[in-house]
Amino acid sequence: MLTDHDHPYKVTGHAEPVTQRPEHRSGLCTWLSQMLCLYYVASAVTLPFANRIWFGEIPVLAVIQLPKTFLKSLFQHAFLWFVRSTGLSQGSFSPDYMATHPWAMAAMSITPLIVLIILIRLTRPRPLHSRVIMYTVTLAAVDTAVTFWFDSTSALSLYTGSWF
Repeated sequence: MLTDHDHPYKVTGHAEPVTQRPEHRSGLCTWLSQMLCLYYVASAVTLPFANRIWFGEIPVLAVIQLPKTFLKSLFQHAFLWFVRSTGLSQGSFSPDYMATHPWAMAAMSITPLIVLIILIRLTRPRPLHSRVIMYTVTLAAVDTAVTFWFDSTSALSLYTGSWF
């Protein structure tokens, strides 16, 4: 016979609400930072050779740059709208586009990193994770330098198109 002490369904103490454990969220952030680091490395390593390997009319290694070109296009349209709506427009699309191009490139490069840092800080505010941020920032800086170099020197214009 079971006593009160041995009862399997007896609730002792107060019940705490069930929430997602921080380890799961921090695991997701670690995975996201690893994927972002992998993307930055792949992007920086393949970009200098993007104009060398073609499949028909598609530069094969440039396919890796598609997420960045999409982000750049999105920011470019936002900056162009801002220039027009504030009265700073030169009256023609081309000068406005050239004036906002470096800003859109910078926003394209920094936005994924800022989002990741915010997520890491919200889910894992421990000092140990500053290494993850440091590695990601370093790889993002290398990729940004390679991207700006490629954009200014290559005849292949990956970052001047528009998705919209």
